Amino acid sequence: MLHEQQILDYLNQRNAPVPKVKLSHMDDSYLEMTHGGMNLSTWIQTTQPGFIASSHALAQAIEAVLDVARLWVWHVDIALRNFVIQEANDGFSPKVLLIDFSNSFSPRFPLQKPLWMLPTSLQHPQLRQSLILDWQAFYARHLIPPPERWDQIFEVPMTLYQEDWSTGLNVESLQNPWCVISHGIGQMILQDKSGWREILQSHSYNWTELLDLDDDSLAKERLQFCMERLRKPSHFDSSTPRPLMSTPTSIQVESHDELQQINHLTSHDELQLISDVNQRSSTQHALSQNMPKVWWHELRVMFSIALVVAGWVMFDVIYTIFWYPLSWLSWTGIGFALVGTIWALWVFFFSDKRKRSWVYGIWIHEFSLSLLLIDAWLLHMPVLFLVLIFACLIVSSVLAWTFKS
Repeated sequence: MLHEQQILDYLNQRNAPVPKVKLSHMDDSYLEMTHGGMNLSTWIQTTQPGFIASSHALAQAIEAVLDVARLWVWHVDIALRNFVIQEANDGFSPKVLLIDFSNSFSPRFPLQKPLWMLPTSLQHPQLRQSLILDWQAFYARHLIPPPERWDQIFEVPMTLYQEDWSTGLNVESLQNPWCVISHGIGQMILQDKSGWREILQSHSYNWTELLDLDDDSLAKERLQFCMERLRKPSHFDSSTPRPLMSTPTSIQVESHDELQQINHLTSHDELQLISDVNQRSSTQHALSQNMPKVWWHELRVMFSIALVVAGWVMFDVIYTIFWYPLSWLSWTGIGFALVGTIWALWVFFFSDKRKRSWVYGIWIHEFSLSLLLIDAWLLHMPVLFLVLIFACLIVSSVLAWTFKS
């Protein structure tokens, strides 16, 4: 009980989703806490919550376990009886709290004796094996014969258990505590199929994927994903289903026979046929409009690249023919050009935002060409070459902008 009080005090100081400890009665061996509410198992049986309410309650339960785990407290007895729900009277959604930390551990508060838990086949393999090793060590310390099977109820001398002092328990050194928590939550949902029937049948998610994991990062990722899906259930749509309304002028028919068929349909079939005809015609129209748009995008990209290459070729020809020296402005322009080129190539092959980043890289490239253009003007290069290079800059920049938009 002292261990549980230490953990609850620690969690209360950090506003974790757990009940508040009011008084500690060590002589009578009980803790007095604020009223947490009805446990989830009783709440499901008595209130028969709907799909939305049960989804939100389960999401809050998962969030409570995650919040406590982020504070380095691992609750390894995940069950409906160890969650309480506070009915809201202020217009807000109910609040779910995690309770009963007698079967929990934390590196900040070492255990003094084996957890009062029976190893079972429903537990995560790492937790089950750790519990068995801790109980075997307990029986060996006190020189009493161990039980034949550890998955069945066995007797523990209460006096020896109360007076036992042990360190380095196996359960405190679990390799994957997040996997143990994920397994406990998955088993809680799958074992109580009557309470979570709609949740199990919805969300298009295989809840068995929470079981028997051996990677903490994957366990945290899946728990976070489950919590988000439960908070935003997409199974039910509260809006009223409506038919698709179309005006007679928007109906496009394939032939005269189809028009005659529309005129003789009932009102229900008329709406269905109008929807099908409009959908088919709009799909064909979208395809016909999308094909040239895609080709236009490709042409703009290729033409913009061609103009960039042409600009560099003309600069190279000018500097080669007239033997102009490279000034500091020239080297600055070339440096910017290299940066823009490397950036454009890198984002084009590796970035998720390929289009926008590639365009920015092209603009840096054009800026560098502008510096070289100024340098060429200062060196009195032929006006015709300057006009051609300036035209390449303008057209390539415009194409990049239209490609971005």
